Amino acid sequence: MIHSIEMVNRSPDLPNITLGYEIYDTCSDSTMAIKTIMRMMSDKSNGEANCIPLKCNYMTYNSNIKAVIGEASSEISKAVAHLLSVPLMPQVSYSATSVVLSDKSIYPSFLRTTPSDLHQTNAMAKLASTLHWASIGAIGSNDEYGYYGTEEFIVQAAKYNLCISFKKIIQALMFRKDVCGDICLFEILKVINQSAAEAVIVFTKEANVKRILEGAILYNISQTWIATDTWSTSVLIAGLPGIERIGRILGFVQNRQAVPYFREYVRDLSKQNVSKNCFFNQYLKNYPPCGYNAVSDVSLSGQCRWNDSFDTKKNNCTPSDFLESNIDEDSSFSIYLAVNAISRALVPICKNNNCSIADFPSWRLLQELKRVNFSLKNVDVRFDKNGDFLLGYDIIGWKLTSPAQFETIGIYKTSGEIVVYNESQWTSKNITVTANMCYKVCKPGQKLTTTDRTCCFECTACLAGYYSSGGYETECKQCKEDEYSLNQSGSCIPREIDFLRWNDTFAAILITLNSTGMALIILFILVFSFHFNTPVITCAGGPLCFVMLASLLASFFSVFTFVGQPTTLSCQIQQPLFAVSFTLCIACTIAVIVQIFIAFTFDIEMNCKLQKFNKPVLITIGCTTLQAVLCVLRIKLEKLDAIRDSRTFQEKILYECKAESDVYFGLILGYIALLALICFIFAFKGRHLPDMYKNAKFITISMLISIVAWAVFVPIRLTITGKYLSATEASTILVCNYSVLVCHFCPKVYVILFNNEINIEKAISEHIRKHYENQEAPPGSM
Repeated sequence: MIHSIEMVNRSPDLPNITLGYEIYDTCSDSTMAIKTIMRMMSDKSNGEANCIPLKCNYMTYNSNIKAVIGEASSEISKAVAHLLSVPLMPQVSYSATSVVLSDKSIYPSFLRTTPSDLHQTNAMAKLASTLHWASIGAIGSNDEYGYYGTEEFIVQAAKYNLCISFKKIIQALMFRKDVCGDICLFEILKVINQSAAEAVIVFTKEANVKRILEGAILYNISQTWIATDTWSTSVLIAGLPGIERIGRILGFVQNRQAVPYFREYVRDLSKQNVSKNCFFNQYLKNYPPCGYNAVSDVSLSGQCRWNDSFDTKKNNCTPSDFLESNIDEDSSFSIYLAVNAISRALVPICKNNNCSIADFPSWRLLQELKRVNFSLKNVDVRFDKNGDFLLGYDIIGWKLTSPAQFETIGIYKTSGEIVVYNESQWTSKNITVTANMCYKVCKPGQKLTTTDRTCCFECTACLAGYYSSGGYETECKQCKEDEYSLNQSGSCIPREIDFLRWNDTFAAILITLNSTGMALIILFILVFSFHFNTPVITCAGGPLCFVMLASLLASFFSVFTFVGQPTTLSCQIQQPLFAVSFTLCIACTIAVIVQIFIAFTFDIEMNCKLQKFNKPVLITIGCTTLQAVLCVLRIKLEKLDAIRDSRTFQEKILYECKAESDVYFGLILGYIALLALICFIFAFKGRHLPDMYKNAKFITISMLISIVAWAVFVPIRLTITGKYLSATEASTILVCNYSVLVCHFCPKVYVILFNNEINIEKAISEHIRKHYENQEAPPGSM
């Protein structure tokens, strides 16, 4: 500070004005600091006052001291700031970093040329995140600096999702064994050793850190230690025996610059008359360099006396060499900035070059200090609204040799930007399991879950339906409704939309067969139309043939409604369309088989009984109407509709037709089966009648196929869903349709097209005659 003031006095900034100074040692004691400040603040406007007076208005308050530089620690700076805020005397600290000092409503006259711990704690949290540390331990002392710094770090750590493994508040005077004994130290080391922390922040003064690290060396505790600006470049700690076994140390210091000509100034100290430099004299007495046994004293007159009792050339060591090698660049530059900020603030006050102590009160200097804005060694010197200095940090890495050495491994800017030059040397990005057997990151498909130890995690698999990309994720994310995943999945898979698509292979087969059947029906209608009055058409039912073919055409058409994404309309018409049309076809077949029985029954009594049933129109309409009623009841009462089922299967979403119950569906199928069974019985009994075209035999086969097809379908329907159900039901319909088409109509078309010689009445009569001639029983018996 003396060097910086002398440089200002030699500069042209304040011509004809010389700055003076008073320097006091507070002995790191708040009471001593308060006594000193009260002395410094004596009111010079009243010659009889020896200390700060009690006034209601301090606007005219004046004293010899216009500004205070210091104190170094936050705790003492806070005590001093309360007093200095009364007359608004500017206080500029060069290393007090506590966050609470930024509150201008409490400390209106406090400023500092070092960043607030708000920036340092954010820098620490940002560094931990950049280097992929997941868990941090925090140690702080119960003073202004340590307590509030630790609390602020925890706040900043939360922004980066860092886990605080432990928080330990220690005694501010822990370095004194009468305050914190060996048991106290052992408890602190035990907390560190048993924690899952990947790094430990130590927010306290240098002496406390020294004792903690001495214990860590003694008990072989290896850690990553994060140093605050109070000890990040501590020569005292760097020289501890065994420091190389401590693990690794990173720290933060304010961006450092060399104070101009300061080294030369230190070198010249040894050439000066020591008796004229009491500070240098006292320093050498308290810290004798390289075994230098100096005895100095201060006489009653205030003059320093020097007694040299050894050869300064011994061991090639001189006081100036010792001082130069131990220059504290961290605080030196901050002091240099503080002195220059005050001198620049004096310029507008003393612009007339006639500025004495009595010309202005200290609050005017505070006003000008808040306005200073200049550049010094490429550093912008200005204070923000909280009186803080926005200078960034150098990140210091310790080379743990004996003694340790310091190197700058990165920088942090108050804007939040951080750069680590050799990040791979310090990062734990590729470490999946820490030395404490705690998982840091997980594989895809796993999540970090807590254990009974704070900030200690293990990897557990995600359940089906959930996924995780691994890494630092602590929760498995649920897949979307249209996605699914298996156990321990790193991503979700799109769920298959399950319905019988038009481009499916099986759907193509169904459509081909269905289209072929419909084409055959149209062809048969044309053939029957041209040969309508022939015996083969008459024996097959005449006009009923066209009704049967039309009903089969509608039944074939119903197959199309089973292909494609189900809709409400398709669901409501697919089964009724088949059921009604196929029922109509069977009803026509029953009418035809009754007519065959009547035609070939010569027993008058039996013939009369059968004539009662020879009502083709009534049979077809009655049977079909009853089926139509059942279908309408199914649609209305069972609420048949298309649904999107995403719960039945994990890997697919079903689009299918669903009803609240299948009671009416069972009645519909049962009714079709009953009619088919009746038709089958009549046809089976009439298989030996002299029917030249074997209508009864073919009807027997077609009804038998239909009954078997639906009997097989029912148990299959109870076990399958989705497109397979649609495909099976459509296939069953095709089987029934083709059984009637092939067995009932194909033989007749064959006769018409390829065996027309038997399609005459004479051939029929001859066939009937021969039939009864070969029978042993008389004509008319069955």
